[in-house]
Amino acid sequence: MSDVELALGPILIGGLGNYTFTGLFNGAQNLTLSGVGSKTFSGTVGGTTAIGTGTRAAITMSGGDVTFGALTTASGLSSTTANVIFNGAVALGNGDTVTTLNRNVTFNNATFTSTDDVFFGDDGADQITLLGGLGVGGLANYTFSGAVNGGFGITLGGSGVKTFEGEVGTLAPGSEVTGFTQVAGSGLVVFEGNVETSAGNTFNGSVTLSGISFLAGGATNLGDSSADIIILDTGGVTLRGAGAYTVNGALTGVRTLTLDDAGTKTFASTANIAGFAQVDGTGMATFQGNVTIRPSGWNRNGHFSRQRDHLRGVHLQQFGDLERDDVFGWRPHHLG
Repeated sequence: MSDVELALGPILIGGLGNYTFTGLFNGAQNLTLSGVGSKTFSGTVGGTTAIGTGTRAAITMSGGDVTFGALTTASGLSSTTANVIFNGAVALGNGDTVTTLNRNVTFNNATFTSTDDVFFGDDGADQITLLGGLGVGGLANYTFSGAVNGGFGITLGGSGVKTFEGEVGTLAPGSEVTGFTQVAGSGLVVFEGNVETSAGNTFNGSVTLSGISFLAGGATNLGDSSADIIILDTGGVTLRGAGAYTVNGALTGVRTLTLDDAGTKTFASTANIAGFAQVDGTGMATFQGNVTIRPSGWNRNGHFSRQRDHLRGVHLQQFGDLERDDVFGWRPHHLG
């Protein structure tokens, strides 16, 4: 189909048939895509004139799958029942509507920039699939409610909070995300479901880990410096995998951090948490900043249990049970 200009609106495209738009698609009108047929936009959408009026959703979708290449809108997107595929750069304007994509979402070498908040999926049953890399940025907060899988990386930029409510990379062997890159100076990243990455990760800002297991196949940095905060929230957290972990940010939270698998764990800044627990036979743990162990507030004593550690110029403050082995010459006792 040749170029399309939306002159008067709102515009409805629907019915039983499949639609393919290969040319340019422009117009400052709101667009509704409905019906069981698929809608494919292989040309640039909104490149000359952004789609939408800036009031309500620029594009409202239901029914069959919708596929976009490059896309520019004057406001957010809405999908109630349609799966949406993004194959290019997406720029969402500062309208009056957040983006809510309440079904499956697929990214194939896509970048997403938005001022208003963005929601991918609306529950854990939705699938967020990477067929290529994904980058997000802008002022928006991003929430990934669905499970995220696919052998590609995710770059997290922009000032908004990025929250992964579902699990990442755990669907099946080979579905692991290759890794995360958090741009320095960007907003907080929050993980609320288990994470598996096949390679390393670079988090250059603050990160919250909420009662999850994080498994990394390569070297992983949590925080760029002590100015960043690494928060243990909601429940105990486990660091796993063959990759070495370097926690550059200040570690805090009334939760226990479990250290598992072969990767070494280096804590370059301070730690103020409920306790550390290291699984027998796992990699070396090195502490380069002061460590404070505090009760969790759940009627548990904090604890520091370990077979082999390095402490370099560290002040260790303990509120609860302290357990060390003969490497340090300390035995379990109660500080009270």
